[in-house]
Amino acid sequence: MTGLWVKHLEKFADTLARPSRTWSEAEADELWRSVAGGPLGHLLYCFVSKRVNNLADAEDILYKCLGELAIGRNYIPQGEGLISFRAWVYACLRKHMGKFVQRQQRRQKLFEHSIDDAAGAVADTPGDDGGRESQKIEAHIDAMTAVATLPPQPRAIMTRTMLGETDDQIAQATCLTKGNVRQIRFRAMRDLRKRFGISIPAAS
Repeated sequence: MTGLWVKHLEKFADTLARPSRTWSEAEADELWRSVAGGPLGHLLYCFVSKRVNNLADAEDILYKCLGELAIGRNYIPQGEGLISFRAWVYACLRKHMGKFVQRQQRRQKLFEHSIDDAAGAVADTPGDDGGRESQKIEAHIDAMTAVATLPPQPRAIMTRTMLGETDDQIAQATCLTKGNVRQIRFRAMRDLRKRFGISIPAAS
């Protein structure tokens, strides 16, 4: 399994040695596609699915995490060589898994009933779906890449929308009214449809 990472790190050695803010659009796009798809994407998917014990939840956690990383580009080399990138990716995944557990606990407390973990357990081998989970991850990153071309304010609103935040949450985080959030998002989505032919659903 570690051989997959070795090959990846060797291929992107020059890119990963530099702070992510200096990566070109082409470099970032190629890097995140390679992480999301193929054997490496499957490896990360297995890592998550074994811990949350539900394939649908694992898929959701993984593509949201990688999509956020692709748009945020907050990777900074820590002086530990290329292996630091691998450790960073796994740390980000664990953070997102922690958020997932917290959400589940909040739901359990809110509805005052236990979550049946056994009902979510799936015996199928991860990846036996013909690569559909990787394709969804790649599609999410494609959308994130398109959103990255927007000006700062629309980009922030669309990014939060894609991460599942509600209008109330976005308005509070951006110091705007809900009406402003919806108006800016509408214009951004119209621009993305015109330029890239993609449609991004709004948060409810």
